[in-house]
Amino acid sequence: MKKDTQQLLRHWQEAVPNDRLAHLVRDTARAYTRALQARLAQHQVPFGHWAFLPSVNSVSAPV
Repeated sequence: MKKDTQQLLRHWQEAVPNDRLAHLVRDTARAYTRALQARLAQHQVPFGHWAFLPSVNSVSAPV
């Protein structure tokens, strides 16, 4: 596991073991978003444009 993932899991196991599932889902979504933004930045793609990439790919792909 990556260091960020380990820190997140440790936080939930130690700090708030009886917290609600909604908080876990929210933190997971935040971690996913941060990871996605980092990967998109490697290709100089703004986060707001990433939702349009599948439709651009399907239009430009040969049939």
